[in-house]
Amino acid sequence: MIKSCTSCHGTKKKKGGFDFISALRKPGAPSARKQRNLVVANVTDHDMAPDDEKKQPTGEERDLFQKWLE
Repeated sequence: MIKSCTSCHGTKKKKGGFDFISALRKPGAPSARKQRNLVVANVTDHDMAPDDEKKQPTGEERDLFQKWLE
């Protein structure tokens, strides 16, 4: 699932101003924590991945992703 996220939120493309890779490099940084909380909320609420994305994460993938981020 992370690969799907980084295609739009990585070092080359930063949709919404979010670079997931940078947040993972310094997970303890205050800015990373804030972004991580936003990511968890967006994935949990099904706001990410956007509806027009071909591949959507399953419920199990969303749960595993959320637990991994926390």
